[in-house]
Amino acid sequence: MKDKHSKQNAKFDKIEKGEFSFVRQFRWTLEAESIDGSDSLSEQFQKKIRLDLHNKFLHIESYETTIEEGGAHKWLDAVAADPAKKRWMIFTTYDGSGTPIYRYQFNNLKIVSREVSFDYESSDTANHKFVISFDTFTREFLFKPSKAACWKVNFSLQNSYNVKILNRPSLTIEEIESRSEDGKKITLVPGRAKWEDLHLIIDRKYLNSFIQSLTNDIFDKMTLGLYIEDDKNPKELWVITGYSLISFNATDNECDIKIKFSNVKLVT
Repeated sequence: MKDKHSKQNAKFDKIEKGEFSFVRQFRWTLEAESIDGSDSLSEQFQKKIRLDLHNKFLHIESYETTIEEGGAHKWLDAVAADPAKKRWMIFTTYDGSGTPIYRYQFNNLKIVSREVSFDYESSDTANHKFVISFDTFTREFLFKPSKAACWKVNFSLQNSYNVKILNRPSLTIEEIESRSEDGKKITLVPGRAKWEDLHLIIDRKYLNSFIQSLTNDIFDKMTLGLYIEDDKNPKELWVITGYSLISFNATDNECDIKIKFSNVKLVT
């Protein structure tokens, strides 16, 4: 059971680091065109597709629209009128943030069937359903793993720690009730500003060294930086002063640390 959990955690670590991504069912585009560009099927009006890669069929549903150019009717009519013309169809998948993952190109398309059904008892959109056969296809993987990023807390060149952050330094402003002279109207006005406590997670084995650096009077500031891979220059750097330890809670592997501070400056 332990090995199973270790593998599961390793998988989630790779997701967090951007080393791979899941393909989403609702994140895809489909477009088609003839080799000479004379007719096309727009990606804007596609509803559903099923790829039968073994039998070489594409089962497609396209929204019925009043748009002729790029719509299913015109494209299918063109394919039916000249079945010898070479045409291609491209299907692209995306992850949850819209990054392309992989792309199929299907070649030498032919119409197998096409139909549109209507029903007085349904208010759903009318869809053009058609099946396309293809001779060959190619697949291209587009997804590129993200560069590894990490947060570091530095007290000096020798005192540097990799951390996870639960919040960036942020400022909150209290709201104070202000009453009118007759006491009937209450207005909320800005009051005292306060920095939110910094919440970090650090590897358990570095806890004692981190606490010693945090409470050592020789360090008058600490920096919190976001670094990309082996880049020595941070993409984001906060300089924090007037800090002190609030609390820490250690487990076998990690330690949850809260720090309060009086001032912070975003440098980059």
